[in-house]
Amino acid sequence: MGLGVLAATEVLNVVLERDPRAAAEARRLITETGGIWPNTLVETVKLLVSELVGNAVRHGRGEIGLRVQRTGRGSIRVEVSDSNPTAPHVVVPPPTADKDSGRGMLIVQGLASSWGTRPDPTSSGKTVWCQLDESR
Repeated sequence: MGLGVLAATEVLNVVLERDPRAAAEARRLITETGGIWPNTLVETVKLLVSELVGNAVRHGRGEIGLRVQRTGRGSIRVEVSDSNPTAPHVVVPPPTADKDSGRGMLIVQGLASSWGTRPDPTSSGKTVWCQLDESR
């Protein structure tokens, strides 16, 4: 799927199947489209996308919408949507030593400049988004 690279103000907008391989597919798409970005930026965006898509696979319903936009203001916005109307909010639990999972949103919170959730009227679910300043 040669999508080319995301220059300033361009958007990657895809629908992924809710499948355990969706996060790997999302990382591959970022590698393809982020070709002109600095390597550290590509790796950070891949990690953010992977965490958000992974959460949508585990906790969402239906197909997963992935939108990545490089803005002209020096930031990248990642949005992941699913259609689970019973889980409109994302909770960041405190990390504990006895859990093998549950740290994904802590990673997003630590790497992103900002993040949040909003209802998604097109899927009756939610969108989880994060923004990364390129200078960060």
